[in-house]
Amino acid sequence: MARFAKRTCRYCRGQGKVSARGPVRIWKTCVACDGFGFVFVPSDFVQCTDCGGTGRKRTEGKYADTTRCRRCRGTGWAGAVTSKA
Repeated sequence: MARFAKRTCRYCRGQGKVSARGPVRIWKTCVACDGFGFVFVPSDFVQCTDCGGTGRKRTEGKYADTTRCRRCRGTGWAGAVTSKA
């Protein structure tokens, strides 16, 4: 049976809301934690290695922007990477 741990959402840094880009600061509910500021993940999950635990990935190209990390879905926590020989 999997055990779960309550962890701070890394996408919103525990605030439950994120600000939209633009000249006026507009706050929106965090999509990673649904506004709670924390997430429940399996207890063996560690800091996501793809995004460095931030929950955000920088996109490349002409319209570079920051998006949610696909591996951890923005929470900042993911399963440990195991190498298969």
